[in-house]
Amino acid sequence: NFVHDLRGIAIHGVNGKRPETTSELFEQTILAANITQTFAYDCAVLDSFNTFIAPLWKSTDREILKKFLKELEIRFKECFIGLDCGAPEFLDYLVQSGYAHDYNYNKYVGESNTITNLVLDIINSEKLLHVKPILKIWEKKKQIAVPGTYLANLTSKWQTTNAVYVGSQVRFDAGWGGWNRTVRVGTTSTTTSSTSTSTST
Repeated sequence: NFVHDLRGIAIHGVNGKRPETTSELFEQTILAANITQTFAYDCAVLDSFNTFIAPLWKSTDREILKKFLKELEIRFKECFIGLDCGAPEFLDYLVQSGYAHDYNYNKYVGESNTITNLVLDIINSEKLLHVKPILKIWEKKKQIAVPGTYLANLTSKWQTTNAVYVGSQVRFDAGWGGWNRTVRVGTTSTTTSSTSTSTST
């Protein structure tokens, strides 16, 4: 398992070039996957996927998204796509800097919701078996029941803003390290490890 940092990729890139479009962000995410597949081949996680690609999203990007999801289907035994339902609490703590545009994620709720619906639609219509959505519920008023998806209730008192899920198998939480999110972490057998640089994501 390996949890990729989409926000880190969007800020720093993987090849030294900051992505300026959804297509470029997806291309660099694949580059990151090429790196991590050398030690974590079978499973990957793209957490808060809809939230972090929303600022780059254009209405014409559906085919680009479909191509990317189909690439993940081929590459991984399992690829979990975390989709935020409601505004993630960690947004209040993120430092909005280093972007080419104003990436205040709270301004892109409409785009984020659109992406969630498209991801679910593409997975269903293309019959993708290895790309598995995890709906992360951040607001109690959200009533969601989507067949074939995992649900993670982030509204419970014991939950933290750091929680990242790998299906029903693993729950990562880097709260002990003082992080606002849990990214660039993974498991090897029963050992949890992390990397410290965004460029090696």
